[in-house]
Amino acid sequence: SPAWMAERSASVIFLHGLGDSGAAWGSLQHEAPLTWARWSFPDAPRQPVSCNGGASMPSWFDIDELPLGDRESAGAPKGIERSVSMVHAMLKQSEALGFPASRTVLGGFSQGAALSLLAGLTYEKPLAGIIALSGWAMRRSELPTLLRQRGVPVFLGHGEADPTVPCSLGRAAERALKAAGCTAVELHTFPGLGHSACPPEFRAVHGFLRSCLPERFEADPPKAIVPEVPLSAASRTKVVVGRPAPAPAAAAPAPEAEPAAPTFELKEENGLLLLSVYLPGVAAHELEVDLSSGKFRLGGARSLEVKLPCNVDPDRATTRLSKKRAVLSISAPVA
Repeated sequence: SPAWMAERSASVIFLHGLGDSGAAWGSLQHEAPLTWARWSFPDAPRQPVSCNGGASMPSWFDIDELPLGDRESAGAPKGIERSVSMVHAMLKQSEALGFPASRTVLGGFSQGAALSLLAGLTYEKPLAGIIALSGWAMRRSELPTLLRQRGVPVFLGHGEADPTVPCSLGRAAERALKAAGCTAVELHTFPGLGHSACPPEFRAVHGFLRSCLPERFEADPPKAIVPEVPLSAASRTKVVVGRPAPAPAAAAPAPEAEPAAPTFELKEENGLLLLSVYLPGVAAHELEVDLSSGKFRLGGARSLEVKLPCNVDPDRATTRLSKKRAVLSISAPVA
């Protein structure tokens, strides 16, 4: 409810590993409690994975073989650009919910850890921190020119007995990030730990989170637009962005001039369809967005219908409403 959202002053987004689900990592918020943070555990899309014989499974990008070798881990796997764009969209949606990048930690385990490192360090704004558990650094030779944020605190955690993503890849990640100019990288290794996590690692993560996201925060508390919408997807086909403002107790206001009709811009970029809808005179109206049947329909306080130039995946769409600029921004992967 909006009451509990008003108490949150930080955001933690954690990405699961290959074949897993976000729900499987939900216990992390109890193992490393941060009661003033909003925790999100998005699900990866199902897609064919080479190391699984080409069968579909939840995966952020393709992996050729496991255990992971040094050569493959250093490269750029198929689908990584699309996944980085997806995570950047999640971060922008978190900002739209009222959580600035400086109060957001991005993390993940294994495949999700590798994606968190690349997406977090190439985001347009510096995050509060990045957590990578049992992960690796992709595109290692390109990192010196690829990274946009080098001062973000980075926590690397790895089991010394990991048979799937060897601990040597965690050490290689530490070296590569520092060589690329990252100034706040810390590596924690855990004797006897395989491709998993353990209480000592959770305690270390908890300490890192508290240092990056202290409870005391001087800025105004975040004002959520849609607290119920998960960061993994806007909805199945519809999402409500914004809520009606409560009716004022004062006398009835004077009649307002009829607002101008909404306008829009469409463009396709990096496998994403980006739609900007301009809503002159918009307040905290309730807007219903429908991306089904190859069309974009806007209902509620404004009305608009646009035929899309391509099919999109509404399950993975994200929305952001800027009341200050009166712009509704929608990002949806091309199906």
